[in-house]
Parts: sequence; structure tokens; C-alpha cells
Amino acid sequence: MTIHKLNPDRAADEPRPFNVGMSFKCELRDLADVVIQTRAIQAFENAAATYPIHRLVRCSVKRKLEDVFDDLALRTGLLAQRLNRSFMLLDGPGVFVQCDGWRKAGYCSCTFNVWANTVQRADEIRLSLLTAAAHRFLMIADGVVRAQGRKIIFTTNLPNVRDIDEALLRPGRCFAAVETRPLKHNEAAALIVRLCNGDAARCEAAIEKLHRESEKSVSLAQIYRACRNA
Repeated sequence: MTIHKLNPDRAADEPRPFNVGMSFKCELRDLADVVIQTRAIQAFENAAATYPIHRLVRCSVKRKLEDVFDDLALRTGLLAQRLNRSFMLLDGPGVFVQCDGWRKAGYCSCTFNVWANTVQRADEIRLSLLTAAAHRFLMIADGVVRAQGRKIIFTTNLPNVRDIDEALLRPGRCFAAVETRPLKHNEAAALIVRLCNGDAARCEAAIEKLHRESEKSVSLAQIYRACRNA
């Protein structure tokens, strides 16, 4: 940029070069946040340039978000940088993870963006993240099965059992995976009679509710919900 600056030793209309600079300032209390954000930007650049494999992982657990992030920082074996209460970066050999969390009523929801140098490394970290997020639940479930000899039944509305995390399906933890089809109304009615222990009023209310929800078929979840609310 140039401006016309008056100088008694030079012509008044002679232009002289004038350098313009820009600067910014921040309060000292913001310095830590600035440093961490700068590191985050550098990490993102390194991950995008170095790691070609990307995985998106989502999970929801009935825990406080702070506790989930604590376990992710301590149990994954990765270097953790917590930018705030709902955002964290995990960095390690051959992998970089961006963790976002949201507080919900009674539970929290997390999304993990995983960049890795190999498919195997990405899958390893995916399993490590989910295990750390839900490790307390898994430990309790394993304890019930081993110590008390009981079985725990889980249900899901996922269309494919392969979409369920491997931590829940590994041998010794999962004994069987059973897929159920939607039931016709006469099949649903027979099941409702058993679930309601022959209570005619409850059976009628549940069956009527299912007919209002669907004309052709209903899922087991709908049947159990109808019986519970009847």
C-alpha cells in the first residue's frame, strides 16, 4: 500500500511506500485456550495430510459426559487434549480422533471422527473408544453373567446385527443373536394374551392400541410397549 505523505525535503506529491501491519491481542486468561486451539488446528492439518482412513463412530450411554471423557482420556492409551467440556482431541501413533459430546436428559451422546494410517488401526481405535465409553456397563454385564450365571437380553432396532458394536458381540459376552420379524395382528394378539396373563381388559386395550399404530404388522417393541401402557 502507498500513501502520499508530505515531506519538506521531497516533492509534496511524490508517493512513498508505507507498510501496513495488523496485530491482535487477547487477555492473559484466554492464552491457554489460544494455545490449545492452535495445537488443534495443527493436529487437524497433520491428520488430513497423513492419515487416509476415516471412520465415523457414534454412541450414546447413560452416563455423565464428563465421566465418559475422563475414561476416554485415561483408558484409550492416547494423548488427550480437552478443549472444553464437550470437545476433546485424542492423538497417538497412526491415529487422530476428534471427540464431540452432547448432554441429554439422563444420558450423553458422543460422535468420534477417527483418522488412521491403516484400516486395522482405525478399527482398533473404534473398538477402544466404544469400550472406554461403555466399560462400566460391560463390566457389570460380565459380572452378572460370570458370577450369577444369568443371561442378559438386549434388543435393538438396527436392521443389521453387524451394525452392533463388536464389544457387545464378542464370544463369551454374546451367546446368540436372534432376529425377529414383524408379527401379524393375530400373532401379536396371541403374544399379548400371554404377556398380560389373561387379563381381558389389558389385552383388549393393548390390541386396540396396536391396531391404531399399524394396519399390517407390528414389532416386538410395539407389542411390549402396548402391554406396558395398557
